[in-house]
Amino acid sequence: MRILLKALAIGFSIEFLLWALYYTAVSNGPDAIAGFIWLDRLQRPAIAVGLPIWRYAAINFGHAHFWTWMASIAGFSSLVAAWSLAAFLSLKTIQWLKQSRSS
Repeated sequence: MRILLKALAIGFSIEFLLWALYYTAVSNGPDAIAGFIWLDRLQRPAIAVGLPIWRYAAINFGHAHFWTWMASIAGFSSLVAAWSLAAFLSLKTIQWLKQSRSS
């Protein structure tokens, strides 16, 4: 359970940091975006899940502020889940290596 909570905290932290970098790049204009294009490649696998969620909500529920907001949260959550899964697998691998080394 402890590893799961650590993985969730790590996943949220990574996604929030990447979001902050991306927001900063977009806010500073086209010149800054070119320097952060790697963010798009890094997020692409989870965006493949998050973007359809957002589109589905936008098409079926309209562009009402509430549903757009909820769809954004769902998309952000899918990105956090992807990073949390990667962190969990990494932490479990490290734990397994430590246990096998001590045996």
